Amino acid sequence: MSERHARGPLRNLVEYAAARVGETVFLALPERAAARLGRLFGRIAFAVDRRHRRVAIANVECALGLARAQAFDIARRSFEHLGEVASEMVRSPRLLRGPGFRRRVQLRGAEVVERALASGRGLVIATAHLGNWEIAGHGFALLGHPFHVVSRALDNPLIGRRVYEIRQASGYTLLDKRGSSGEIASLLRHGHVVAVISDQRSSKNGVLVPFLGRPALTTLAPAMLSLRTRSPLATASIRRLPGGGHVIEIEPPIEWTPTRDLRSDLERLTALVNERIGARIRECPEQYLWAHDRWRPPRSSAAAPAR
Repeated sequence: MSERHARGPLRNLVEYAAARVGETVFLALPERAAARLGRLFGRIAFAVDRRHRRVAIANVECALGLARAQAFDIARRSFEHLGEVASEMVRSPRLLRGPGFRRRVQLRGAEVVERALASGRGLVIATAHLGNWEIAGHGFALLGHPFHVVSRALDNPLIGRRVYEIRQASGYTLLDKRGSSGEIASLLRHGHVVAVISDQRSSKNGVLVPFLGRPALTTLAPAMLSLRTRSPLATASIRRLPGGGHVIEIEPPIEWTPTRDLRSDLERLTALVNERIGARIRECPEQYLWAHDRWRPPRSSAAAPAR
């Protein structure tokens, strides 16, 4: 039985209560103090969550080819960064209303979106859990074009509803990846921008292609949407700057030559997406979500998972 189905209402309620307490504390503190507290929560989580700590360290070791001590340090900093992301997420509605948002969030590559939409088609953007991906949604919304993010519902529906409320306040639309492929294709055909977070393990409708040098089950969604609607497929990422700001970079659409073999084309395009995303992760690995069991092989594989 999966963790999602094993959840009971009591566990969901306890988690939700803890999340709301944390949200209240973050909102009551000045911004810098909230960020420091978020990083402290991340360090505590790294110390007590042994399972995810093991996964994160092993992933960094294998994917980046680092020694154990270096992998430990990057994994710990990744947990701290995740805590800071959480503190910023709950404060994001205030950040959006503040006059300094455009100064703190740089957007590079806006012309990529303009050129793609000027061609009469939509644009598919593949991105990852790098930097503060929540802030990225707000930044994309500043472009002024209809913008949508495909996401999976959280395991805890109570927390999921609260996260949905916060995200909706940013000016973009959330689409549930389950059962919405027809709606997404229609949006693209009408000249909208659709972003897909494509770096998590996809056991259903996924393909085994390299990600940071190791075979990983990867969703075909961005490639499938691009081929189905003839919309260009670009990649984008966000990273935190030393001074506390963020920079969003939209890269040009992937150029490649399709064949008459649909499956081969899907795999090739998905591999090219992973190649680009992997390059951005290598630039600031401490800002990546390493705790996800990304490289766990399919059940039919005899290979051992990265643990």
